[in-house]
Amino acid sequence: MTLEEYLTTNLDDVGELDIEEIQSIFNSGVSAYRHGDIHESLFIFESILADHPDLVEALINKGNAHFKLLEVDKAIDCWQKVLEQDPTHIRCYINLGNAYYHEGDLKKAIDCWHKVIALSPDHLNSILNLGVAYEHMGELAQAFNYYETYLRYSKKGASQVEYVRLHKKINYSKKIAELNAKLGVKYQKQGLLKHAAKAYLKALEYYPSLPKVFLNMGSICYKAKKYDKAISYWLKAARLDSSHSNTYCNLAVAYEKLGKIEKAYCMYMRYIELITPDSEEYNDVKLRTEFLKEKTYSNPTLAENMLKNADKLYSNKKYDKALWGYENYLIINPERKPELEKRIEEAKGYLNPIFSAVNAILEIANKCYDNNDMEKAFNAYKRAFELCPEGEVSDKIQKRVNRCARMLCSDKSQKEKDDQDNQ
Repeated sequence: MTLEEYLTTNLDDVGELDIEEIQSIFNSGVSAYRHGDIHESLFIFESILADHPDLVEALINKGNAHFKLLEVDKAIDCWQKVLEQDPTHIRCYINLGNAYYHEGDLKKAIDCWHKVIALSPDHLNSILNLGVAYEHMGELAQAFNYYETYLRYSKKGASQVEYVRLHKKINYSKKIAELNAKLGVKYQKQGLLKHAAKAYLKALEYYPSLPKVFLNMGSICYKAKKYDKAISYWLKAARLDSSHSNTYCNLAVAYEKLGKIEKAYCMYMRYIELITPDSEEYNDVKLRTEFLKEKTYSNPTLAENMLKNADKLYSNKKYDKALWGYENYLIINPERKPELEKRIEEAKGYLNPIFSAVNAILEIANKCYDNNDMEKAFNAYKRAFELCPEGEVSDKIQKRVNRCARMLCSDKSQKEKDDQDNQ
């Protein structure tokens, strides 16, 4: 709790005459920190905590002083104690992330900043920090995702210098990547596959979020009979663009080449969902899928091994691969969804905390809407639209915002008319 909340809640223990004194001592600790007298600041907050160990603000500031003195372990201990009292304390997660980053523990830093985003989806510094951390880990697709999210939300108070720097970085990377991607397509059409692969890899080096480049790299590897490599590229293409049906067909064929019939079956099932029943290939694929289904279901250990692998990936926090594994397992055993739903949602939340936050806000908005509380529904839908201003979901949110606005205006007009009638 804050200093004010603590003093108010513990009025009997503190005593009315001591409230101003504690506030004054606390302020002197903050002032000492701001003026660079860190040791004095630390002494003051320790003295406060000696009598009031549950005072969160004093614990946070004690942690800040330890961190400033490069006593990182002590700082972390302070902030973790705060989170034991209040697991939603955003500032502590930010501080912990900074501390872990300082110590080179990028995974723990990322975990902390993910928690910030889950609590405050458009927290600009944490979004930027995640981009930097992922880039240092070599996970450029995730890094660029957060950089672009930062630019999208930057109207809400981002540093102009940082905005310009990132905008230039992203645009330059995209431009170089697109030039190399075009060059790769040109070489691939001419049958110069080594040159094409070199150009595609250069494109991904600069901007690793181009599904068509991964798709084309997979095709080159498949032609060279490097089926495992082809699958790895096509999986990345599928994660970047889940609506491209041919990716799943390619994966199914490659898995069949490797004798992995259960995975081939899952890919054909994904493929069937995306193509129209009256298309030429639908019946052929349907027949092939039924054949593979029979073989998959006749050997239950195939699916169970798939689940064990997904669990292992989940335990190692490789959430993207774990999620893929769980989704494929549920294609085979859909009745197991209730017991896996929590893990699937956690994986989705980690991979895209902003999207998860939008879903949580929409759940509140829909309840308010159903209860005819249009003002709260309007505010919730508006907040969701701010976080998700593009795509199919945003269009649906915008329609709800407009509908709520019309109903609120209608209610207001009716109220004004009633007031006039009553005068």
